[in-house]
Amino acid sequence: TDLVLPPHGGKVSIAAFCVEPGRWSRRGKEAAGWFSSSEQQLPSKDLKVAAGAKADQQEVWKAVGATRERLSRAAAVPGGVAGAGSGTFVAAPPPAMPASSSLALMVEAKEVRKSAEDYTKALGTTVNDKPDVVGYAFAVNGKLVGAEVYSSQSLFRGMWAKLLKAAALEAMADDEKDAKVEPVSSEAVKRFLDAAESKPSSDRAVTDRIKVLKKETDQTIVFESWDRKQAGGWVHRSYVAK
Repeated sequence: TDLVLPPHGGKVSIAAFCVEPGRWSRRGKEAAGWFSSSEQQLPSKDLKVAAGAKADQQEVWKAVGATRERLSRAAAVPGGVAGAGSGTFVAAPPPAMPASSSLALMVEAKEVRKSAEDYTKALGTTVNDKPDVVGYAFAVNGKLVGAEVYSSQSLFRGMWAKLLKAAALEAMADDEKDAKVEPVSSEAVKRFLDAAESKPSSDRAVTDRIKVLKKETDQTIVFESWDRKQAGGWVHRSYVAK
């Protein structure tokens, strides 16, 4: 969900879902009186659908569990009882991986961060010499997964590092790493972005200023954030493949 926080705007209520089932106490030396901030985006399309489209806490927890399992498996190290010296990968996370139900700890684990860096280092500078870029689409193993488009270049560039890391986590967690695939064409991306344009939309108010429109097809969900006080209307469009 997008929010606009104007200067001196006072307190703003934020709708939220729990992404760590079963924990009701602080972790380590964390402050117990308030929530800490997170620098992460949701790292899977299943989580985006569960939180944005279904708006269901049980579905969010289910998607969290599936995402943690895939990331744990993808970041596992060679060796272990079944694969020592063979170059195979253990199914369970290595001892250094977090054993709790925390998605935040999982994406911050050094094994996961190191694996994701292969993607972020390779792609992080691709927009540097393209000052007119306002969004991106990404595919994993030849399948379009999602796209994010913003109303201005500065807004997109401010979000780019977070968006790329989330896409990298989704890519590294994919189970079909050895699949032979063809690159996605620009025509396919355009069809993906245009698919829901003519569909009817539903909307919900996030704050007095922001509303979110949702459009849906059999293959795609589009979330469109609108700022009622901005002349141009929309601020951010998020496209999620089902």
